[in-house]
Amino acid sequence: MFFRVASYITILLILNIILFHNFFLKKFFVFSLQKIAEKKIFIENVDLNLERKLIILNNVKIYNSEDFSYKYFFTCKKIIVMPKFNTILKNLVEFQNLTFYQPTIFLEIESQLIDDNKVSVNKDNIEQAEKSLPSYEPKIYPKKKNDQNILIKKIITYEPKVYFKYANIYKIENLDLTEMEISNVGNSEESSQHFKDVFKLILLDFYFKIPNFEIKKDLKKIYKL
Repeated sequence: MFFRVASYITILLILNIILFHNFFLKKFFVFSLQKIAEKKIFIENVDLNLERKLIILNNVKIYNSEDFSYKYFFTCKKIIVMPKFNTILKNLVEFQNLTFYQPTIFLEIESQLIDDNKVSVNKDNIEQAEKSLPSYEPKIYPKKKNDQNILIKKIITYEPKVYFKYANIYKIENLDLTEMEISNVGNSEESSQHFKDVFKLILLDFYFKIPNFEIKKDLKKIYKL
């Protein structure tokens, strides 16, 4: 999810760069991005380096809803985006690099008990746990005449970490994840890996690092790992 968020940030930034001062521009795309992500988002500041053709987003925070104990869903000290500016208005928007410095994911799973039949139902803050339930019905989005696709040539992560809370039975914090370098990510035909596949890789990396075998069994079931 956070890869897609960073990509939309870049698109909004570039499309409005001529019209707005940096301060007002930041306000504009944070507001717009919150509509896309359906979560509150904070970005401390944005730096544009035209000479190196890159955009730097500093101190990025995506907030959790009040249903969860962790304040944030995702934080990152710095995100550096290298877009191909000549593709911004095309159907396929391309990025040379998308680099995350100290990204941190806060994964939280809560269990709810249904009194009638005493079935435990899981929900999480990445909206994936509910997909494993028999009652789940996927959202149907209206088709767009011109869908804008995204292709990221390379995604890089430095010093990624995860915080994890599983109901009231398990908690692990500041767990180091594997630094990754992933090529050709997006939602176009040119992409070799979709955004959701990359996030699945991150979940798998986290799964293998969990020391508790029983928790791993639950995670495997919930996220179909």
